[in-house]
Amino acid sequence: MKSHVRRLILILAVFTTLAMGCSAPLAAEDNPQIGDVAALLVELGPDVSVSEVAQLYGTGDVVVIDVREVDEYAGGHIPGAILMPLGTVPQRSGEIPVDQPVIVVCRTDNRSAQAVQWLRQQGFTNVHRMFGGMVAWEAAGNEIEQ
Repeated sequence: MKSHVRRLILILAVFTTLAMGCSAPLAAEDNPQIGDVAALLVELGPDVSVSEVAQLYGTGDVVVIDVREVDEYAGGHIPGAILMPLGTVPQRSGEIPVDQPVIVVCRTDNRSAQAVQWLRQQGFTNVHRMFGGMVAWEAAGNEIEQ
């Protein structure tokens, strides 16, 4: 039940952000609560909203891992995101930092959910799925690079 409530809250946060047009990443000096968001990620569980990721992305204190395939990544991705197709995650998990929040993203959030679940089973505690994936990221007007 808790995960359903959390998911509903995250969906509402995404839609509120879209409705308000607040999609630009914030710098840490513009919003002192960003550090608090980073500290709370471990407690939030596996899902984070696009707006939270955009805020964290703006601080540089987060690693984004894109688990889509090469052609999807080439079509547009979050700037600086590390390409790690889902099938390679087990072999490449040693590349994932344990001292920073890690956001895992895919197209909608199915593959990223699988990756986060597997990583958490392996003992990673600071990995999170961006709810809504790249579809939600782009719909919010966030920057992408090709």
